[in-house]
Amino acid sequence: KQENSVEIFYKDVLRTWHQDGDITRETEHLYCGLLDEIGELASAYKKHVGYGKELDLVNVKEELGDIFYFLILFTKYQEKGESFRSRMFTILTSDKFCNKTPLKSSTFFILTESFSQIKNDSGNILLLFIMITEIMYFYNLTFEEVTLTNMEKREVRFPGGYTQDKATNRDLDSERKTLEK
Repeated sequence: KQENSVEIFYKDVLRTWHQDGDITRETEHLYCGLLDEIGELASAYKKHVGYGKELDLVNVKEELGDIFYFLILFTKYQEKGESFRSRMFTILTSDKFCNKTPLKSSTFFILTESFSQIKNDSGNILLLFIMITEIMYFYNLTFEEVTLTNMEKREVRFPGGYTQDKATNRDLDSERKTLEK
């Protein structure tokens, strides 16, 4: 049986998620974090099309991993969280991504529209997951590769787990070196 990479990633994500028991604060952090990461992915694309720079695939891979980080965390706060993670794994193993989506400006409008509906319809978590997965596959990346890189980056940032000090005093050079491996 194939190991469930979504559950492996989820368990590792929980190691570095700042939990203090204030569900309202935690979910607000989650919404802001996901929106921020979608914006960072858009920024990488903007630099490419707007300024003629080569698309920084190391950065794209990092932002995809960060988006997956926040998407998987949404399942922690959903009544059917385990079911959502199971469906995510099914999506990854289905090999039915016919409409591979490159980064383009319209992609970000679709992503933010789906994002804006998460509170009203938690099924949008899966829609966002599918869209991010399609972008990932377009750039010939795998979920395992993207999430492993994300886990390695977080290990550099939080070797013993989350602390406020480590969150605010990051070693960005070491993180980038890890991402470039």
